[in-house]
Amino acid sequence: MSDKPVVCRTCRKESAAERVGGVCHLPVEAEDQHGKSVAEKIYEISDVMVRLDSSLPQVICMPCVELLEISYNFRQQVIESNNVLTNNKLGLVPIKQEPEDSCEVKMEGDSENETADDGQSSSSKRHCRSTTPDLPAKMVRKAMSASSSTEKSKSKSRKLFARMALENVEEVNGRIHCRIDEFNPCSYAPKTFDSCNFIRHFRKQHREIAKIKGFFREPEGDEEQQPRSSTEKKHAPVKQKVALNAQKVVEGCLKLVTEHNFPLNAFDWAGFRMLLDGLALDVNEAQIREYLSRAARLIEERITKEMSGRMVSIKIDSGCLRERHILTLSSVFELHNVVMSRVLGVVEVAPNEPPEQIKNQLLDVLRRYNLSSEQIYAIAWDEGATIVTSNRKLRKLASSAIQTDAVWNDDDDNDDTATVVLTRREELLESLATELKGDKFVTVRGAIHNMEQALGDIVDQADPNVTAIEEFVVSLRKDQCRSFIESQQASMPPLWSSEQWTSKYKTIHSIVKQEWFFSTLKKDFPELDLKSSVWQFMRDHEAAFLPLHKMVKQMQQSHQPFSEFYMQWLIAIKDLRRLTVNRFSKPVTDSLTTLLGSFKQNMVFNAALYLDPRFNYFKSAVFTPELKEEVQTYIIGVWNRINALGTGNVPENPKSATDEDDDMDRFLTEMFGGQVDSAKQVLIDANCPLMQQLKGLEIEPRQPHNYDVWKHWIDRKETHAELAKVALVVLSAPTNTISLPTTFGAFFVPDQTTYRYSSKTLADIVTVKLNQVTFNKIIPLMVEAK
Repeated sequence: MSDKPVVCRTCRKESAAERVGGVCHLPVEAEDQHGKSVAEKIYEISDVMVRLDSSLPQVICMPCVELLEISYNFRQQVIESNNVLTNNKLGLVPIKQEPEDSCEVKMEGDSENETADDGQSSSSKRHCRSTTPDLPAKMVRKAMSASSSTEKSKSKSRKLFARMALENVEEVNGRIHCRIDEFNPCSYAPKTFDSCNFIRHFRKQHREIAKIKGFFREPEGDEEQQPRSSTEKKHAPVKQKVALNAQKVVEGCLKLVTEHNFPLNAFDWAGFRMLLDGLALDVNEAQIREYLSRAARLIEERITKEMSGRMVSIKIDSGCLRERHILTLSSVFELHNVVMSRVLGVVEVAPNEPPEQIKNQLLDVLRRYNLSSEQIYAIAWDEGATIVTSNRKLRKLASSAIQTDAVWNDDDDNDDTATVVLTRREELLESLATELKGDKFVTVRGAIHNMEQALGDIVDQADPNVTAIEEFVVSLRKDQCRSFIESQQASMPPLWSSEQWTSKYKTIHSIVKQEWFFSTLKKDFPELDLKSSVWQFMRDHEAAFLPLHKMVKQMQQSHQPFSEFYMQWLIAIKDLRRLTVNRFSKPVTDSLTTLLGSFKQNMVFNAALYLDPRFNYFKSAVFTPELKEEVQTYIIGVWNRINALGTGNVPENPKSATDEDDDMDRFLTEMFGGQVDSAKQVLIDANCPLMQQLKGLEIEPRQPHNYDVWKHWIDRKETHAELAKVALVVLSAPTNTISLPTTFGAFFVPDQTTYRYSSKTLADIVTVKLNQVTFNKIIPLMVEAK
């Protein structure tokens, strides 16, 4: 027996928890014979809601129980007396004085005059017996039991729902707040508690949760919903509802502006205002400008937060269309075990603009996101011309925007050209890379870009076979020949482009694939007759460049680390060596070998191979001992930078005794001559965890060629914590341009001369347009903040 005193909820008096021979307290959730709880009675007589809260007393003493019963019975007596007096005042005839009704109760169950008052069941029985004395008593009881049981179940459901509603509300500062959804607080908070209002609110505003918590009465098995009569349907008002969501409205308006070049001032046009007014929307140009500016700011803040404290790689994509040259700046980094790509901004290059000025503009974009030089692992630069695509896809990208004629001309004869010609790209990008190296940035050229240069000169433009192919493709576009090809539902080969091997391959591949069809054309079109030597030239070309085309498409499907590029390169070399009698096999193999040599001079490439178990394994011959030591030192340096970002300290060169004894060094120089080597050797402790993990890579088994290296290091984040951080940074370095909308999306923004937008507005449009993934995440925050 516990001696701890218990406090009464209503009088605050303390008493023993138990007493001999009886109960000292009664819980507030205790119910009487009618199903009415103590808490409900307290609320009905005092408007004080007693919640099941462990921090408050949950019992009342027996004297208070007696007072509660007296008060509650007195309240019920007053209510009943008031109802009787009110009914008498209105002249209602008492049941005992009802006139005799001679109506007959029909056996068919006609229910035109049935009542639903639960307080008149006995009177209804007397009425039936007096008017139909021949009707058996059992049938009367059976007829009345159905309605009485229904009313009792409804009354019981009301009490149950009221009690449930009381458990899903909370009193705060004198108001009753809805708390049915604990994860999404509701703003519904009336001053008084009305169970019916709250139940109605739960069912309408929190329908799914209300279903789960049982706020909907299940229909009885014998209940059937009676169809409404034709007269009821005829007179029922027809309501037209339009479901509007503020978030979707704002999102749609911003997509119109950023993706489809919808003019900002169109939101104030009279015709557009009629559409908005019909939906009861208050949207105008000023509001959309504010939303656009806020969306761009939130996107920048979110990207800044994502990159904070992380090492990132920067990708510069170069794109040229209609004499315009734009550089798109993106960041690539690991976040939540996934490689993320975020567009930071664009820089439009003016004709003859010096590389140093372009570099300063790019660095200004990085500063806008609080990116320091210590956070930048590598800067990769690539060209949009290396995308395996066609002008048709670019036109499709432009077709979703309004007024892009200045960017794209539908009358262009090169509608099937395999690539887009870029101007000034080589000189500019090479000079820009040199400028960035001068600021101690690590730069690397895109893998596909390098391949484009290596393979561009294999096919000699002066070759007679090339001339015959070019004339053949042009002849196919004559009116009569074009009509015949279209009638046969054949494919038109794309126009030949002398600048890129991908364009040449797609032209030849289309012709070789339809060799039988084009061979039959010479009967009706003699000028299309190709010599057998030309056909053999195209077959050799198609077979030799097919592995490379597969490799490029594979590399552009998603982000690929440099080690994966090396694996795809090896697969292409293997396929080329099988072509023993192909005229292009040896020159293509030699070009790819030269290409690989340029990559092996870059430490970003070597580090990716070293961290790939497909190339660095027990007794691997990929690395020489000297190169292994150099790569290990490089990885240690990357780890020091990552570790410094985590602690907030900028890494410094380690101090040595040489720094402290400069005077002695100068004295020795004066005495004996010579100079002290200023290059400081970083000594690495052989027992440090990172060094042990690096050495452990050399004794691991080799993995198959299709092994997932990224997943390999994700799984080792716990066992090789230090090295895994370095590996994810190294493997995140971009190798190629992988997104057509990212590289060329900035060309299809509103024209400044036509729309007269400010430079800030255009920058906001580009930020939202090129970061759709981040835009979808910040939209809820932006609307809530408004």
